[in-house]
Amino acid sequence: MSNPSSWFGIHAHDLDRAKAFYESVFGKPLQDVGGNGFRFIIFPADYTQHGTAGMIWHDSNAQPGHGGTTIFFNCPDCAETAEKAVAAGGKLLQEKFRIANGFAAFIEDTEGNRIGLHSTR
Repeated sequence: MSNPSSWFGIHAHDLDRAKAFYESVFGKPLQDVGGNGFRFIIFPADYTQHGTAGMIWHDSNAQPGHGGTTIFFNCPDCAETAEKAVAAGGKLLQEKFRIANGFAAFIEDTEGNRIGLHSTR
């Protein structure tokens, strides 16, 4: 059985602002790629590990914001990562709380997207 998700896309109005936010919060460089009139900001990935990779992108047919889907990012500690998000221009939506397999918190990125954080401590 394979994992149910293979890729994700986070909508953004301002790709440069979104790239700066995610690089600041997670401390990893994102790759700017594209062609044929498209531009994508790709998250780094190790495809031999658990999880999936994805991108930030602009689609004129979609709007960033709170919706029916929430992406959870792994991090060492939800509280610390949430603090970095606020310092980078995001918002804290829900402080770190216990869940069955660790801890979670919710933030809002600079584009208005609701993002989940997940940590085991």
